[in-house]
Amino acid sequence: QTNYHASSADKSTPAQCSGVVLATERSLQLHLSNICLSLTDKHCCLQVSTPAHKPSMFYVFLSSVSTPHFLHIKGVEVNAGQTATFHCTVNGRPQSNLLLYLQGMGGRQAAVRETKPLNARRYVASFNVDNTTKGDSGRYRCIAQSERGVGVSSYADLTVKQPPVPIAPPQLTAVGATYLWIQLNANSINGDGPITERDVEYRTTAGMLIDTTPVDKPTHKIGHLDPDTEYEISVLLTRPLDGGTGNPGPPLRARTKCAGG
Repeated sequence: QTNYHASSADKSTPAQCSGVVLATERSLQLHLSNICLSLTDKHCCLQVSTPAHKPSMFYVFLSSVSTPHFLHIKGVEVNAGQTATFHCTVNGRPQSNLLLYLQGMGGRQAAVRETKPLNARRYVASFNVDNTTKGDSGRYRCIAQSERGVGVSSYADLTVKQPPVPIAPPQLTAVGATYLWIQLNANSINGDGPITERDVEYRTTAGMLIDTTPVDKPTHKIGHLDPDTEYEISVLLTRPLDGGTGNPGPPLRARTKCAGG
């Protein structure tokens, strides 16, 4: 009895094997069995039994087809409304008959967007989750499916953050004919931090936007205003990553003094 083993070319993935035995003598009786091993094994075995009293030459041809196998997948964090891109590293080369997709535990799925070779033995498959919401947060995995089997990656987390919005309007601290002093009053927020930028946006009550100014202090002077004019002033907050600026917070309405008043 002789055992032959086969695995995928890089010896890192399980294989589904088939075998052919050609004997040099037609009278030789061979017993051939194919054994397909579980996904935890790296080899498959082709077993050949021959009569001990009748040695003979024969040839064994083994072929193996790799079951799709993922190496790793990294978690992703995005702001709501943005696109989350997952990258899965796969052993082997892209195959036309291989269905690749991303699956979330909440039921959301995404087809493969593109594949790029990493080296001769591996490639990276990319998947987009578009227009994300807080409800899309959760665990995701990559799946490769063909008629020969299914491969799945480990799970990775998608974290969707909500851009911050101040709960309260800014507070007025001083008024002049051409300026307004305000306190941002933006410590309490709806959404997620950390806060990396603060901006003050102001416009006339008629609706014309005048300016948006970055602010790095808790109080701010808005100057070069028209006398006896009412303005709406709001604070915008920004957190890390693309799309991290929230909507303007509740506006403060304030009027400048009359000229010479």
